[in-house]
Amino acid sequence: MKRIEAKSPTRVDLAGGTLDMWPLYLFHANCVTVNLAIDIMTYVTIIPRNDRKIILKSEDTKTEQVYENTDDISREVAVRKNHDLHLLKVHIDFWRPPTGFELITKSESPVGAGIAASSSLNISLCGAFSKFTERILSVEDTVTLAGNLEARVIQTPTGCQDYFPALFGGLNLIELTPLGPRRMSLDFDIQEFQKHFILVYTGRPHHSGLNNWQIFKDHIDGNATVLSNFEKLKNIARNMLNACQNRDWKSFGPLFDEEFKARVGLSKVFSSPEIERLREVALKAGAEAVKICGAGGGGCVFLWTSEKDRDKVEKVCRDEGFQVLQAKPTRAGLEIRTV
Repeated sequence: MKRIEAKSPTRVDLAGGTLDMWPLYLFHANCVTVNLAIDIMTYVTIIPRNDRKIILKSEDTKTEQVYENTDDISREVAVRKNHDLHLLKVHIDFWRPPTGFELITKSESPVGAGIAASSSLNISLCGAFSKFTERILSVEDTVTLAGNLEARVIQTPTGCQDYFPALFGGLNLIELTPLGPRRMSLDFDIQEFQKHFILVYTGRPHHSGLNNWQIFKDHIDGNATVLSNFEKLKNIARNMLNACQNRDWKSFGPLFDEEFKARVGLSKVFSSPEIERLREVALKAGAEAVKICGAGGGGCVFLWTSEKDRDKVEKVCRDEGFQVLQAKPTRAGLEIRTV
């Protein structure tokens, strides 16, 4: 078999993050999550071998591990410790290819950026292994598998929203229903979005699993503040869905600002000193709003600004020592090729 290459995009979530965690969305009527794929990519390469040996390589961490066969990897996964390259190993344990191979991964995302790089890598792995094992999964099964394998790695519940932009690219309107998540697409003007969008890395990695797990427990325990802010986030997400459908660009800034306040009201762990400092300097420079990416606590935020103030806001962020990422919205989803 030929060499297999897969790649998929990461995302920024526009509204409704955290609502996508099962079963929390079942406790609030008509939940949606809205997100947009961006061109910061993850890559997976599988090179078949003529023996049973398995070689794992991460270009990001400069890590390489060698195993004699899949059984050796399955025994390590069964210990249930989060080893290096653990996501790769739980995939191998599931797919169990009949021959050996070299597996190489790469991510363009900073560590702990909150733009769903691990979920994107998860989908890239699904695509590559599906091709390698000739085992084709439906969209629903792919999303379920990716979420379950990621939960095995981080040992906490996961949401479902991050797999859709990696699979499909573009804007994703995700209805969270008793039958599970259902994606709606929209012919969205990503060029107009780009005029107002600045993605900034705060310099501090976040840990989405820990942040989401605390919210999950508080919600199940019936914490009144959490429940109230979940309702606020739900309503903001519905309004964001309507703004996207109506191309109501003037509503985006106020909605992102509402989302920030509701998310920090949900829990202080979503913010950080770095995020607060960035928010202060960005708003002072003319940004309309700051949107926390993913589970926050660090990682990336994106800024929403008028087109005329965009360059000034971007310069101020750089002058203050923050890393402005050259990210753009993309319509490209998962791509697989053999070479």
